[in-house]
Amino acid sequence: MVTSIRIFPLIATLATAAVFQGISYLATQAQTYRDYPEDFLVLTRVKVLGVPVDVLLALVVVVLATIVFNEMVYGSQLKALGGNEEGSRLAGINIRRMKISSYILCGFLTAAGTMVMISKSNTTNSSFGPGTEFICLTAAIVGGVSFMGGEGSIPSLVAGVFALAIVGNGMQLAGWGTYAQFIVRGLILLGAVAFDEYQKSASRSRLRGPKDVTTRPAGAA
Repeated sequence: MVTSIRIFPLIATLATAAVFQGISYLATQAQTYRDYPEDFLVLTRVKVLGVPVDVLLALVVVVLATIVFNEMVYGSQLKALGGNEEGSRLAGINIRRMKISSYILCGFLTAAGTMVMISKSNTTNSSFGPGTEFICLTAAIVGGVSFMGGEGSIPSLVAGVFALAIVGNGMQLAGWGTYAQFIVRGLILLGAVAFDEYQKSASRSRLRGPKDVTTRPAGAA
């Protein structure tokens, strides 16, 4: 839909998420599934050198993503595409192929993350997951990733994840309810987006420089 019909990516994501959420309700009849095989639970219950396997997997993903974005042509082209699609097309980048590959990669990592979450809780149902996308979006924006794309880095993204996790844990320890936590996360997201837009506006103003002042001869009307 994004590459062929050119639907705005965020709208396409929200729409397809709603569709598949409805399908999951119909297919499972809102039943809860638990007691997964021990081989599946290994993802979060086994440790290597004292470090949980899921943490090691996250570290591997972070390292690989950093290498891709900093050292490989694919990462540079992906950032260029996010920053300026038309400019990327004129530069000879295959826009369609880049979009498709990035969504495939995103879907694969989302599936892997979902498996880790299910393994950790050993239970799942059709309402498992909704709301996670909002938390991920907030963490990305807080970590300096531009809402419109083309800006940000993996280390800053990881910092945003940790910052939001610390805030969430603090609210839970303080006994804040779920709805109060949603309010705080929403305010954090609004503040981060507003600050990002303010920085961009200030940067554009500096690039334009001071406005030209046209002087008129004395006595001119």
